[in-house]
Amino acid sequence: PTRTLLTITVASATENLVNFVTFFDLSNPGNSAIANIYKLTSTSFYCYVPTLTNITSNNLGIQLGAYSQNSQTAFFAFTSPSSAGISPSSGTLGTTVSIFGNGFGNTQSTYNSKISVDGIFVNPESWGETEIRIKIPNITSGAGTKKITLTTSQPYKTYDLGNFEIIAPSLSGSSQNKTISYDNPITLYGTNLGDKNDFSSVGTTAYIIITDKDNSSIQFAAIPHNDQRVTNWSSSGITFRWPYITFGDKKTHIKVQIGNLQTANAIYMEAY
Repeated sequence: PTRTLLTITVASATENLVNFVTFFDLSNPGNSAIANIYKLTSTSFYCYVPTLTNITSNNLGIQLGAYSQNSQTAFFAFTSPSSAGISPSSGTLGTTVSIFGNGFGNTQSTYNSKISVDGIFVNPESWGETEIRIKIPNITSGAGTKKITLTTSQPYKTYDLGNFEIIAPSLSGSSQNKTISYDNPITLYGTNLGDKNDFSSVGTTAYIIITDKDNSSIQFAAIPHNDQRVTNWSSSGITFRWPYITFGDKKTHIKVQIGNLQTANAIYMEAY
């Protein structure tokens, strides 16, 4: 990778005395960069691999001094990143995901790399040679399989790292037996409800949506995840204080929405 300390061995370094080395794209020799000699011994030159942009080949040519078609060429091969798995492989927006593999580079700048999920570039939580950690971004294309890719600029290539399944939230029940009064706490139980601390970090908002039981277009309340009435929001449960409902027969349905992902089922609750 870029900034790798490279040793070039020759029969006699003093007979090939130069103070720089040229690296070039084998598919486009005009795309080149020079590296100053870092150290010189009787048989070796030492230099750091420079940064070249828009490289399309996995191999660089190396020549002592300036590039020439007639000069002897050595070769430097970039390591191609590969994925060994993703964990977890499913979840909702804001889920922290570890991508395991090899050849990612010690830092994101090693290959000037970018990670994207469903075409949306993300800022990694951490980056290492064998593991990258990211949060699933605010994807607006709905539930389903989303591709995770890594794009390097040296060489310029895109690699498929695997798939992540976006799953819509689901509700299974509540702590109240179908009736509740103003400002009383209620806990909704379910799966893939996410974590309120993760929503803001990826630029999305989740809501507890309370509508009329018989007419979902009549909305009584939409409580965001960061509202002070929400005391807990985790993947398996949400606790909040019941809002004041001023009209209708107060027979309600409760749903949860994360970004544009909404629960298919609703919890019935009658306010009084």
